[in-house]
Formats: sequence, C-alpha cells, structure tokens
Amino acid sequence: MTAAFLICAIGLPWMSRIGVHTPYVSHILDPEIIIAIGLAGVLAPTTNLNIRPRQDDRPCRPSADSHFDR
Repeated sequence: MTAAFLICAIGLPWMSRIGVHTPYVSHILDPEIIIAIGLAGVLAPTTNLNIRPRQDDRPCRPSADSHFDR
C-alpha cells in the first residue's frame, strides 16, 4: 500500500500544473490514470482487509468497526 500512495503522490503534483486551456488528453488524462492506479492499489487491499471473514465463529460485519467488539 505504500507503493500505491507513492504512485498517487506522483500524479497529484502533475495535476497542479493544469491551466484553464490545458488539453485534456495530453495533460489531464495521464495524471488521472496514474492517480486511479494508485487509488486502486490502496482501496482494494483496504476493502479486502475490512470485509474478510473473521477467524472465530462470530459473523463478519462489513463496517469500520468489524474487528472490534462493543
């Protein structure tokens, strides 16, 4: 996931150079693709970690507190 954050970090400064009349395909689409690849590398493992089956007999609750008991 660290590599995915670094990939996002490559695309974000690139997006800061966009002006009012910047062409979409040559200057906007490339950093958007880079950021999308980075976000996919972060969100997919995070989602998988949160909704995976538990190791005990209790049912899995797909939420932010799924690994904590109340």
